[in-house]
Parts: sequence; C-alpha cells; structure tokens
Amino acid sequence: MGGSSMDKVKIETDGSDGHVPPTRKARVFPWLVAGVALLVAFVTGHEHAHIPVLSARTYMALAAFFLSAVLCAAIWRMILRRQEKMEAGWRRKLKEMADAQRDGATLAAIVTSSDDAIVSKTLDGLITSWNPGAERMFGYTAAEVVGRPVTALFPPELLSEEAGILDRIRRGEIVGHLDTVRCHKDGRRVDVSVTVSPVRDAHGVIVGASKIARDIGERKRAAGELERHRLDLEARWPNEPAKSPPPTACWKGR
Repeated sequence: MGGSSMDKVKIETDGSDGHVPPTRKARVFPWLVAGVALLVAFVTGHEHAHIPVLSARTYMALAAFFLSAVLCAAIWRMILRRQEKMEAGWRRKLKEMADAQRDGATLAAIVTSSDDAIVSKTLDGLITSWNPGAERMFGYTAAEVVGRPVTALFPPELLSEEAGILDRIRRGEIVGHLDTVRCHKDGRRVDVSVTVSPVRDAHGVIVGASKIARDIGERKRAAGELERHRLDLEARWPNEPAKSPPPTACWKGR
C-alpha cells in the first residue's frame, strides 16, 4: 500500500545526509591561469615574437576583459554552489517524504491487519478512525461509527468511565490495560482490555487519543471455569485440607 507512489520518488545522494556530489561545479581556474599567462607572455615577449606593441588603452581593455572574465566566473561559481545547496535541500526533503511515506504505509498495514480493535477519537470523544479489527469485534462498519461518540459502545452503567479516561488523556497520561465491557452491534456484551494513549500533533500538543481494545472473553471464561471447578471441589470435600504436592527431586547428571 503506497508502494507505487513511493517508486516515483527518486533519491540520488551519495550519503545519508543528502549531500549532492559537486558534478556541475565550474572548473574555470586552470583556464584563467592559462589566460593570465598568455597575457603576460604577450605583454613581455612581443619584441622577441615580433608582435607589434599595442597602445596602453588596448592593454587596459585586455586587462579589463580578463578581470571581467574572472569576476563572471566567480559569480557563476557562486550561482552553481547555491543551486547545488538548493538541490541538496530538496533531495533531503524528498528523502524525508519517502521515509515518512514508507513508515506511514507500514503503520497502516499493521493497523489494518491487526486482530485488535484500533480506534482513534478526538478529545471530545468522537470517533475519527476505525480499523477492520474493530469492525469484527463490535460489528459496526467504519461508515456507521466515524463521527459518532465512542460512548455508543458503552453499557449504560459505564458511561461515566469515558469522562475519566479523557481527563487522563488531556493530562498526557496513558490508560493501560483497563479491563472493561463494551457493547456489540447485536446487543451482546464484549469483555475487552483497553489501552488508551494521547495523540500529539507536530508541535507536541495533544489533539486526540488512540485506543486499542483486545477481546478477553475467552480468558475470562477460562478463569470462570477454573473458579467454578475450585468451588465444586470445595463443596464436595469441605473438610479436606489442601495438600501441597511433594517436592520433586532434581536429577543430577554425572
């Protein structure tokens, strides 16, 4: 999920810091040195080379030309360096976007494939997201519950529970492993263990909460069976004291 759009982002860097190799830098310095050397040779060796002596104005014009060439080359080099820095910045941003997109796709895949109910809500208790695990656990589709208060899943006697949860979320606390009861769409009750965590924006401000609910019905039924078995044994032999198992001898290897 999201892989096709990620493939469109091409990152071309030579390191993790997004640095761009200086492949397009102007390499004009050797040419400038050669030009200055030719000018000096022209000025000092015109007699031996039988080159006619030029006027002072001509020499000044030539000197101005070479100085202008040097200045233009320096300006062009600065422009290229600035362009390279801008490109490096854009490449870093593209890399960060691709990483964030990949992380978001991974997180979305985890949420979608989870058997637990993963629900997000506002600080007012309104549902904003609803994963397939929540659909299986409570019977409602995302279209049926998104925008509705999460208390629609609460039994009447536990409606006050949500206010305490939201107060703790606003203080930045995590409500962990709260064993409680929620209601299925068909009216039956579902035993769940709930963990609620605050959701923060890019500035660290709490803007909502995420809830993970795990069905603990099987666990509670197994615990109830064990408890009934214990009570049945005590009712059959009320005067029989509980005996501890004999100690087991440890085997010693030779």
